[in-house]
Amino acid sequence: VPPCKTQFFMPGTTSSEDAGQSFSLSVATPLTQVDLFLRRVGPVAQNITVKITNDNPGFNMPGTTVYSTGTITASSLGTTFAWFSVPMTMVSLAPNTTYWIVLDVPFNTATGSTYYEMGADSGGGYGTGIVNHGKFGGNSSTWSYTPTTCLGGTYSGHDAYFKVYVGGYSGLISAVNVG
Repeated sequence: VPPCKTQFFMPGTTSSEDAGQSFSLSVATPLTQVDLFLRRVGPVAQNITVKITNDNPGFNMPGTTVYSTGTITASSLGTTFAWFSVPMTMVSLAPNTTYWIVLDVPFNTATGSTYYEMGADSGGGYGTGIVNHGKFGGNSSTWSYTPTTCLGGTYSGHDAYFKVYVGGYSGLISAVNVG
């Protein structure tokens, strides 16, 4: 169990149903996969579309340009925290540029306690990014630091548990005769 957790995809909300974690890389490289530490609470039926987006500078929120996508099916998420690997459409990312991992979920019409939670760390272990929540494609007023429930209190200014896999292109060599 992570020391902290942040809720997103709240029932009946329009402004806080998505989550995002900003990150940057030190070298130009292709991104191929993202791993996220997640669980569901209640009978959530909506899939999560994971997106790699640009940054909206000065607003601590994702931009609207989508560079890569992947999907987590609702049925694959359990009620205990676990790492979920999300193969992404390969995209080459520039160094020293802020990007966002966005967890985009359709509007939640459910009532009661049905939502997703993402494992998080209140210690700010990843100094180059931050986790926020809001509505993807919404204006800056819909995105804010996500209150996080941790052992010993509630915090903001934390990071989600995430892994980014980079490197390597698959390729094809053709029209080569050997022998």
